[in-house]
Amino acid sequence: MSMPREPEGDHQALEFTAHEEECAVCGGSLQITQWRGRALWRLDGLHLLTLRDKRCADHGCTGRTLVHRPPEEHCFAQKHDRLGLDVLFEIGERRLRDDLSFAAIHAQLVERGIDITERTVSNAFQRFLALMRCRAGDTAKVQKKLRRRGGMVVLIDGVQFDDHSPVLYVVTDTLSHTTLFAERHEVRSAAALAPMLERLKAMNVPILAFVTD
Repeated sequence: MSMPREPEGDHQALEFTAHEEECAVCGGSLQITQWRGRALWRLDGLHLLTLRDKRCADHGCTGRTLVHRPPEEHCFAQKHDRLGLDVLFEIGERRLRDDLSFAAIHAQLVERGIDITERTVSNAFQRFLALMRCRAGDTAKVQKKLRRRGGMVVLIDGVQFDDHSPVLYVVTDTLSHTTLFAERHEVRSAAALAPMLERLKAMNVPILAFVTD
């Protein structure tokens, strides 16, 4: 294991560890076998996430291939993204609600100290739109992949730009880093989650655990 390299300059450091304690196959203890570092730009500055992944300590157990990751990672950013979800939503809402140009949004973010280019702002807006339309969990390819892994640990996170903006519910399998579904609703409500839970059930993939925000 090696510690992630810290980014240069001022940043906030946060550390998260996978929640699971026992192997689902043999019942043995899980051990931390991997440290990952992610540097992310959020609206309040640069963050370094240190993520401690676990897997079964028994080298002969078939469950050792299953890597457990901290679910908190998915509350900060999408897979492989260097921008936090709050920055992604800032860009999306400024574009959709305020009708600002990418140049204007870029100028506002740079003024707040975020290291970002205008092209990155434009690309981030496209990722924001793709996230709102995400239906990956409905596809046979994703379902087959998750069954082959033995199941999923589901994180349901409700993300809002501010108290007056719509909420985007994002459903993620934290084991495979796969965003399964996302739906945008005007207000937070338990009723909004019901259709998403039905879609999870329809996937016919074992749900090993639920994590909520």
